[in-house]
Amino acid sequence: MAQEWADYLVDEICLSNSGFTLDGLRLGENISSRWSNGNFEECGNFTQLIWASSREIGVGRAIRISGSDIPVNSGLTQGPENAVCSAKTVVVCFYFPPGNVTTMFCENVPPPMYEAGICESVLEPERR
Repeated sequence: MAQEWADYLVDEICLSNSGFTLDGLRLGENISSRWSNGNFEECGNFTQLIWASSREIGVGRAIRISGSDIPVNSGLTQGPENAVCSAKTVVVCFYFPPGNVTTMFCENVPPPMYEAGICESVLEPERR
């Protein structure tokens, strides 16, 4: 399922969740570009990744190179001379059972760990 969704998304302009279900439950999923946007205030994708009760993961990857007729798996790393190429990679992860269930957060996501000295300036006084 993850590969099927990655193959679909690589040709789309906007990424979106699949809505796929397994055993009647909607799958938890992450699409990699959401991590690369630099917004570290929200951690929903990360908490799904470490969600304790999720036991299965499906991963799919699709690559599309525009402006080139070279197949992605050809072993060549560049297009024809003077060709203008752009590449898009989509990585999709599905998790089962799904995570990020608000009422189950405490038992599935461990508290943050801080290495002594590295984060002292940002820790609340009671955690120092």
